[in-house]
Amino acid sequence: MFVRYLEKKDQVFVVYTTANQGNTWKASSSLRVTPASGDIVYDFLSGKEGWVVDNGNGAEHTTKFIYSLRNGHWHQISPNINLADKFVTDIDFINGNEGWMVGWLHAENSAVHGFMAESTDGGVDWTAPE
Repeated sequence: MFVRYLEKKDQVFVVYTTANQGNTWKASSSLRVTPASGDIVYDFLSGKEGWVVDNGNGAEHTTKFIYSLRNGHWHQISPNINLADKFVTDIDFINGNEGWMVGWLHAENSAVHGFMAESTDGGVDWTAPE
């Protein structure tokens, strides 16, 4: 099973999957995001398990959301870190528990710095790697 992409249609992200090396694709699940979101990053292990980070409109101090797809059902995650000052550029999980996110954050002096965080529980708790 391969996940092709997310397609945004009227505030709904649709996951398309294939089971035959891309000869045919079908919509397998959808995620309604309200209000309308801006940039997203995502990672899928299968058509029924994955993560989406909604960066809002990309502006500093915008509320961000993390969604998890487990067994074909979407769940909003309440992570232990504040994402309001961060812009996530990539997320990657190697299994249902272990994953990383990277991006940049705004410091108080308007400087921009990179950040990296690791999760070992499916995206709920995030820590900076040592």
